[in-house]
Amino acid sequence: MNACLLGVPNSGKSSLLNRLVGRRIAAVSDKAGTTDDANFGLHTDYETNTQLQIYDTPGAYKATNSMRSRKLVTKAWEQIEEADHVLFVVDCVKRLSFEVRNSLILFNKLATKGFDPQNKLILDAMQDGSFDEAAFDAGAYQMTQHEQDMVGAFPSTLILNKVDLVSNKRKMKELQAELEDLNPFE
Repeated sequence: MNACLLGVPNSGKSSLLNRLVGRRIAAVSDKAGTTDDANFGLHTDYETNTQLQIYDTPGAYKATNSMRSRKLVTKAWEQIEEADHVLFVVDCVKRLSFEVRNSLILFNKLATKGFDPQNKLILDAMQDGSFDEAAFDAGAYQMTQHEQDMVGAFPSTLILNKVDLVSNKRKMKELQAELEDLNPFE
């Protein structure tokens, strides 16, 4: 099974990947944009004879005007194509930020409308920074019925990261409820 770690910059995706595979394979830094390409690692459970291929992605959020930013954001959203399951990672020490909320809303819209990561209209708009959520809602990036039939919704799981650093567990549960209201996680 292939899983994709998706989340905003500095949510702990690379640290989580390193922990899941049992060794340091992804660079970890406080600096946003450290992950500039999709890394992957393997987690093997010998008791159940299962293997999970986990992709770490650059931070998924709207691109700024820089070419590097647009490229990183596009890579993050493209990686969903390879995934059987999306693990949406949120740093629960921080409050629900605008970036997290909007990334999750965009993921939910794309997933529930049968987003095809190879849909050229969406990829081009994300890459050049012209992606417009209002235009998306109005159907500007709509796929043909055939394309929609070929793609299903993405199963996803919410990963609350850095829970060991949270002192107020009630606030963490409130954050979880707020995030689950934005997207129907499994």
